[in-house]
Amino acid sequence: MAEMYNWKSEELTMMTFEQMNQPVVEECYMSLPFEHQAPQYKPVNKLQAYKMYGNAEEMTEMELVEPSEVKPLLSKSSSTVEGDIAADGNPDPPQPDSDGWTKLQPEVVHTKASRAPTYSLVSEPGHFECSVSGLRWVCEQKSSFEYRFCSWDGHMERMESRQYSPAGPLMDITVTAGKLAEVQLPHWVCTEGVPDLLGNFAVLHMDGCGEVLEKVSGVTPTHVKLTEPSFTSLGSVIKSIFRVKINCSMLIYYQPETSYLKLRVYLIPQDPALQQNVHYEETASGYEAIKKPRPDRPLKINQGFTLTASTEAARIQPKKITLRYDSLDPNFYELFMENPSQTFILELQQTKSKNEAAVWSCEIRKDDYPKSGDVEAGPSGGTTGDPTPADDEHFVDKHMAELIQRVTNTKPILDALLKKKVIQSEQYKAIRALPGSEDQVRELYCGPLRAARACKDIFCSLLRTNEPLLMAELSKRK
Repeated sequence: MAEMYNWKSEELTMMTFEQMNQPVVEECYMSLPFEHQAPQYKPVNKLQAYKMYGNAEEMTEMELVEPSEVKPLLSKSSSTVEGDIAADGNPDPPQPDSDGWTKLQPEVVHTKASRAPTYSLVSEPGHFECSVSGLRWVCEQKSSFEYRFCSWDGHMERMESRQYSPAGPLMDITVTAGKLAEVQLPHWVCTEGVPDLLGNFAVLHMDGCGEVLEKVSGVTPTHVKLTEPSFTSLGSVIKSIFRVKINCSMLIYYQPETSYLKLRVYLIPQDPALQQNVHYEETASGYEAIKKPRPDRPLKINQGFTLTASTEAARIQPKKITLRYDSLDPNFYELFMENPSQTFILELQQTKSKNEAAVWSCEIRKDDYPKSGDVEAGPSGGTTGDPTPADDEHFVDKHMAELIQRVTNTKPILDALLKKKVIQSEQYKAIRALPGSEDQVRELYCGPLRAARACKDIFCSLLRTNEPLLMAELSKRK
């Protein structure tokens, strides 16, 4: 038998362990022995109570602790790392955090036909959060679903015409079993100071009839809520009449195997989909990541920002970047140092507030870029630090032969090249008329890709989106 305290009726109830293995109807939690006066402890919602105390071993453990230890036990999962090994040698199940959400690691499925990896999740009844996207869901039965990130690019113009702009990642969600009673889509907007949250936030929902702006049932500082949602592609949006502040990330990459130091620094919204795209593109170009903290306060959208370094040896361009959402080709700062030999500080500052403190700063040390700086140049370079054409060979040139032979998904690539004006309408028609993908890619190399390095950058980005497995394989090669 176990003593259960009913928070609503303020009564203690005796229940067998077999009864506790049934769903808990009312809000209740495990009490300590009678002398500890159960009403002093906080309640747990019914899903947590059933999840945490659904077997005799956990309830026995609860009966043995002191009153002051009840609260830490109720939030025990907030310090539990997924995959920890228990005393019996079996992995501990995922536990809810201090807000009651249990984080789950999705299974990642890569398919050649898909432009982005698909994430698969399975959950029992409860409140859950995906550790990759931040997507949250509530289910009352065992359920499973899949999702993948999508690009906002094809929807931006229509959203702007309706005075909305993206406020979070766009995801294509498919429920494969069970039912989700509620989903919470992540957003990057600082809600402080935004009036009428329910009226100004919405969710873009795409179905067979086109795009629909759906009202949200709730807004938190990190998510927008939908109850009893219908699924296809979903993404949070906000009315663009406000110059809101957003939570941001700083992504830094460096070029390895050089005598000089070249950094690419991105200021982007805190969007996991966009971060993935940037990472794929940079690693495909041979760059490696430098992990640094993000800004600890939100920054104003459409505001200009300047990046500076504490050493005069660093050259940074452009002088200013405007913070905006660009799902395909986000801008970045490039820092170049011919002979890096010392630690230096990077600072980000609003362009119209020179006397104010920096909104972000970080220290760049030699161990942050171990493969650059003092590295001897290869056979085609010298030791002066000046990059020669061979030093700076573009990824698409380096792997031209294999890309011609192995790229097959040419239709969306050609469509995007036409839209970005890398190729003209006549070239587009002529290339599309060629009999096979090999001839089409070869024609791109013979003409449009020779125009400028920027054309190769765009082509490389499109390859990363449309041929992710091939690009991942080639980027690992020396």
